[in-house]
Amino acid sequence: MKIVKKGNVLFFPNLAQRHLELAYEARDRGRYQEAQNHFQKVLQLDPDHYPAMIGLNMAYYEQGMYREAVELAEQLLVSGIGEISEVLHFFIASSLQLEEYEKICEVLTSVLKNIPLPPEKVMEFEEILETCLVMRENHPEIGEENDLLRNTVEEKLEEDPTYVERLLDQLNDPEFDQQLQAIEQLQYVEKEVVVQGFKVFLKNPDYDPILKTFALKALKRFNLTEKVEVVKFDQKFLLDVSDIQALEDESADQNNVLNCLYETSYHEDPVLVSFAEQLWKDYLYASFPIQPIIKKPNSWAAALHLAAGELLSQSFSKRQIAELYKITPMTLNKKYSQLNEILHQHLPKN
Repeated sequence: MKIVKKGNVLFFPNLAQRHLELAYEARDRGRYQEAQNHFQKVLQLDPDHYPAMIGLNMAYYEQGMYREAVELAEQLLVSGIGEISEVLHFFIASSLQLEEYEKICEVLTSVLKNIPLPPEKVMEFEEILETCLVMRENHPEIGEENDLLRNTVEEKLEEDPTYVERLLDQLNDPEFDQQLQAIEQLQYVEKEVVVQGFKVFLKNPDYDPILKTFALKALKRFNLTEKVEVVKFDQKFLLDVSDIQALEDESADQNNVLNCLYETSYHEDPVLVSFAEQLWKDYLYASFPIQPIIKKPNSWAAALHLAAGELLSQSFSKRQIAELYKITPMTLNKKYSQLNEILHQHLPKN
């Protein structure tokens, strides 16, 4: 056997290849701990072996070792080893399981700003970034993050008398994340000028429908009792802010959609189901006060599966999804159209 020395490491090419083959065989049989051991042995022989790194990342993920998977993906991102899009998908998938939405937002923002990507990948990661921005809003740290943000806003109000005015200007910034940050902070500023700013925001037909629901929730925090005008999807609604309470709990029918999605697909593809669940919440928030009529939860679950798969650039056929959820392709197309009609207004504008 030919032995090659790489630095202080003796590299046995045939031995590394054999461990790689054994790792793939174990992985294909669902023996992820065994696969992990073989991938690690490959990396002991060749620390820069990219296929082994990606294989190890997958083994970590399948065993629920999400922290290890995130750290390995971050190592790859920092070192620049491998294909950036593939590594990012592993990083995002594992970070989602840890509910570290802030970290996903930071990494994606940095990548999109500093690393050239093909146009289709830019669009894909922009969509994921925007979804994670909403996830971050919906999953704050229990108590601590809200208290920290409230205290930060109160301090800035004391230091800068123009701070509210600047936040209101940011509320009308064309960038989604800037508007979201403004709403997150203005919800702690209970002043009439803020109420009026939100009212103007709600009537602007160009602003994101999900952000308008967040603005309504902010008004709810102010214990506003009057009705406000909201423009969504070229329709005008006159809403009593007290009705926003209905958003806090999903109906039994809406939960049945998620139950069907989890029962059908979570074991095979937990990452896709996580994204599909958030798309469902996005849809419900965006469409408020219009609520979907749910007669067959499996048809909506199939549509969410299709939408999440497209978001993650997965390859599949509509017929396969329809068969998986025991519906017809025609029903799938109909529900997907209903879903996409709302969600497409919540995607980044190119």
